[in-house]
Amino acid sequence: MSGTDEAGTLRSAASSVDLRELTRRLPTATSAAVVLAVLFVIYATVHADPFSPFQVRNLVNTTATIAILAVGQTIIVISGGFDFSAVAILAFLNTFIVTQMGDSGLSMIGISLAALAIGTAAGFVNGLLVGVLRVQSIIATIATFFVWAGLALAVLERPGGSVAPAFSDALSRDAFGTIPNSGLVILVVAGMWLLLRRTRFALHLYGTGSNQQAAYASGIRVRRTLILTYAAAGWFYAIAALAFTGATASGDPRVSYVLLAEMFAAVVIGGTAFGGGRGGAIGSILGAFVLTLLAAVLFALGFSSYYTGIVFGLVLVLAVVPGAIGGDVRDYVKHVRTRRRASFVATEDGEPAGDTPSSPGEGR
Repeated sequence: MSGTDEAGTLRSAASSVDLRELTRRLPTATSAAVVLAVLFVIYATVHADPFSPFQVRNLVNTTATIAILAVGQTIIVISGGFDFSAVAILAFLNTFIVTQMGDSGLSMIGISLAALAIGTAAGFVNGLLVGVLRVQSIIATIATFFVWAGLALAVLERPGGSVAPAFSDALSRDAFGTIPNSGLVILVVAGMWLLLRRTRFALHLYGTGSNQQAAYASGIRVRRTLILTYAAAGWFYAIAALAFTGATASGDPRVSYVLLAEMFAAVVIGGTAFGGGRGGAIGSILGAFVLTLLAAVLFALGFSSYYTGIVFGLVLVLAVVPGAIGGDVRDYVKHVRTRRRASFVATEDGEPAGDTPSSPGEGR
């Protein structure tokens, strides 16, 4: 195929991609909301004191880290990639905050801003690897996962350390007497996503995730979009690290291995499809609450914490398999419809439909 023909093909593909229509046809978070409601009823039934201030604060603080991590990961998955380094970036930033932050307000603000800058820069590097050097996202982020995980251990060899009580209280205690501060952080992050969805960048993000070639041919700067995508994800990872440090008030260089499966499970439960172009962060936040409530229900029923990981793994499989089967079914139905349409057009033109012989005037 000549260069002119190839460009024409790409332009033709691009013309069939309506970026705004893509964002209208995204799967909603309804399924995650329904599951969350069911789990909430079960939790309220089996738990002795489900709505005490301590229990509410504990549930929201536990959810905040996974929810915010999942928001960053959702952006990456929508773009058509994966980011395994997310949890390692969080682990490094957690150890960085614990070892570098002092008790003064100026130190808390300065280290928090530094953590946000480092997280964004880490995402920017991932974006360069994926968008500019064209390294597959899985390979690139697994490599940077080991880099950041190693740096976390270099900063803090074993779990320990502490942060100022004022910093921990600011992110984990109650605001206005009832709402946990970590819940307000989740709401702020959700608001960031909703604002992001209204920008041109969001259209480019969904278009790139749906079909990179078509997006490029339609004028989208795919490389820049991918770089910005990974940098934005790094920003959210840093917010998650701040929330995690505030909730635990200590450092843990190996926390990345614990959070990895939960992060991806929250994304899938929330309705974001692996493969790109579909999904949303609100669903991922609901997915994180689903996981937290599921763990709370298992604990209230007397199951050992060892079973939690097993259940999360099964939930991840059950969430992915129907989508994969559904995708195959949709592809098959689309293929059948295309063949029928082509057969109908051929018949209308007076040509044989498939291998079935027909008279010259048949179908007119």
